[in-house]
Amino acid sequence: MRAGRIRGAIYVLTLALLLLTSPLPQHLSAERMTHIIGETGSHRLGADSGRSSMLSTQNDLFLPFILQNFGEPVPTPTLPPTPTPTPTPGAPIVEAWMSNETPPRYSTVTVYGRIHRNGVGIPDVPMNAVWHYRTTSPECDGQSNADGVASCARNIAGASAGHRVRVVVTFTYAGQTYVAETGFTPQ
Repeated sequence: MRAGRIRGAIYVLTLALLLLTSPLPQHLSAERMTHIIGETGSHRLGADSGRSSMLSTQNDLFLPFILQNFGEPVPTPTLPPTPTPTPTPGAPIVEAWMSNETPPRYSTVTVYGRIHRNGVGIPDVPMNAVWHYRTTSPECDGQSNADGVASCARNIAGASAGHRVRVVVTFTYAGQTYVAETGFTPQ
């Protein structure tokens, strides 16, 4: 069975080579195909309006042949140009950091936040910072300057030494909230 398929494939390749290298009439007929392949008794050839033929081996290997316009070059299809996407400004990015990540107890610590789009600061955006101590969560507020930086400060009083304090910074801009997190560990 495998040898029959290989033999059929060889015939098809031979036919393809002949079709590509021989000057042929505009439409090949089933009789012309039979003549090209040879009448070995192992192939049947049928025609569909003289334009399309089906070649079949004894092993039921079917290969369609489109046999039209062989005498003319086939035009290369052209694809429409790919549209260039319109750049859209990126979403705002928020960053946060502390003035001191290991401050002594009873000192004042400042939290900074920055809101920017494509590296350019967004001014006049309100910032809220929530300081998550072990037992309380006080807040402070600020507003971004021309560089997109806002800040607010708190005295950390007797915060638990060695306990990390999370500080969540939120900017509210154009009806959306943008959040970043930072923190410090009192010493």
